[in-house]
Amino acid sequence: TELLLRHKRLLPVISLATGLASALLMKRGYDRVPWLMGALFVTWLVIGFLITLLFTRPVESTAMVARDKTLQSILAGFLFQVASFFIVLMLTITVIGIPLAFIGSLIWLGICAFGTIVGFYFMGQLILEKLGKGQTHPVLVLLLGFFVLAIIRFLPFFLGWTLWVIWGLFGIGAAIISRFGSNK
Repeated sequence: TELLLRHKRLLPVISLATGLASALLMKRGYDRVPWLMGALFVTWLVIGFLITLLFTRPVESTAMVARDKTLQSILAGFLFQVASFFIVLMLTITVIGIPLAFIGSLIWLGICAFGTIVGFYFMGQLILEKLGKGQTHPVLVLLLGFFVLAIIRFLPFFLGWTLWVIWGLFGIGAAIISRFGSNK
């Protein structure tokens, strides 16, 4: 509650962002299951809002690592996904490993969420940098990056999906390389 009170001027921006996400989905032909796609967009927005507000410094420092180590970040993200898959698969083969596989899957989900949010944030930073804008509130940077990547996600055929996945691997890899912004 205190967090929302401190940042209450951002609530109209979040509301507008949610409305724009819904409009984008309807325009793209996702009206057959609008609640599902809308729920996914709103979920990403809420997760991004919370992670960016609660962990602003780690998100910003991870984005800096992403800028400095672009190819290493994509490679690290890809290797992390492949290794995670095989580790969870091996754990589920044994009965005793199933609880560990569940815990590992939750950890994997957290790492992917943080990395994807870093990817949104970094995209917003790149755009603001190109526009010559100075300091901007981190949530606004995140929203800008989110909407640009959401539009890219809706490119036809497999192009949008592929770019979205590569950008996600990029953010996840940067999170791993920077150790979630700690750089230790």
